[in-house]
Amino acid sequence: MTLTFPTIGQEPWGATLNALIRQAVSSDLPDDHGLAGWAFPLSAVSAQSAPATGVLQLTRIPVRANQTITNLYCSVGVAGVTLTAGQNFGALYNSAGTRVGVSADQTAAFGSIGNKTVALTSPVAATTGFYWVAWLFNGTTAPQLTRNFTSASLANNLGSTAATSHAGTFGAAQTSTPASFAPGSITQAQNTIWAGWS
Repeated sequence: MTLTFPTIGQEPWGATLNALIRQAVSSDLPDDHGLAGWAFPLSAVSAQSAPATGVLQLTRIPVRANQTITNLYCSVGVAGVTLTAGQNFGALYNSAGTRVGVSADQTAAFGSIGNKTVALTSPVAATTGFYWVAWLFNGTTAPQLTRNFTSASLANNLGSTAATSHAGTFGAAQTSTPASFAPGSITQAQNTIWAGWS
């Protein structure tokens, strides 16, 4: 592949560099699917599993440039069973563990299979760093969400502490998403639930 760089003053460097990056990357990027960010490429999805009910499920996603987030995404492989109305949500937390966005109740959506677009009640102005996409389910059986491989060694959290977990859980017997949590109290998980946003 031949890379041609622009002459300063002739072409926007940002657009050119983005194009060069796209040429060099062989796998899909989030915007290939209409997203602004995701936990990992869809090609890395390998299975699905049902999380525990009443427990906040956390997936960390980096923010490389300031952006506005209006929707969260997940994929339900097996529908939830007898979910409790008013107790199933998507939410967004910043790196301090503060909830900065939350959805309306998603009981109906999580009761069927398929890709889910979960609108936040208000857009979130996300700044560089990272955020956790969070899911909370309550009912007889939580929906099974797509995820990456299971690693007994917690390899998906390599290089992170509890407070910077790539995948983890928090709390128990919760019926609504908490306003905040202590990141150091996250329990690291063996697999990462796929999540994205736009």
